[in-house]
Amino acid sequence: ASFLSLQVGDVVISLLGLAGVLLLAGLAWRGELAELRGGGRWRRSVGPALLAFVLIYVLLSPLGIVIHRLTPTPERVLAGAAAAFLLLPFFLAFEALLRRGGRLRALLLGATGRVVIVLVMLGGIAAGVVPFVVILMLPILVLVFAMLELVASAVYAGSRDVVLVALLESLWLGWIFAVAMPIRA
Repeated sequence: ASFLSLQVGDVVISLLGLAGVLLLAGLAWRGELAELRGGGRWRRSVGPALLAFVLIYVLLSPLGIVIHRLTPTPERVLAGAAAAFLLLPFFLAFEALLRRGGRLRALLLGATGRVVIVLVMLGGIAAGVVPFVVILMLPILVLVFAMLELVASAVYAGSRDVVLVALLESLWLGWIFAVAMPIRA
């Protein structure tokens, strides 16, 4: 995803996007994508996902004064949209694999999945497969993953819609990458 020009972010987006495509292919091969299919599900999920993202944006924007400039420039809006698109396969696969059962079980499985993602990234950094510079964004990723999990488990508990949750997660993380990562000249 180097075309996004987001330093460090492009590496993580590429890795998560590729992992998502491979996981979705594996799920399709096993015939386990039934809950992600159907145009009606997608039409029902897009509007609430966009509304939830706007609400999250409005709620987090005041933090921009302290943390970082969270209002994106036009270039960063495009980068965020492209990042969200590239992250969507990962979050679709993640939610299809892990978001199950009641509220507590879904929360525990989702949180465990996010811990595993961070541990795999640390392992990749230690093995030299993932560039060492990615370690600089891991604290941001851990914080965003914690917030994502709290919101995702609540949205899932109320809707049981993994497509809605995956859309919201990809929009949110794409936005954070777009506003927090330096743009390569």
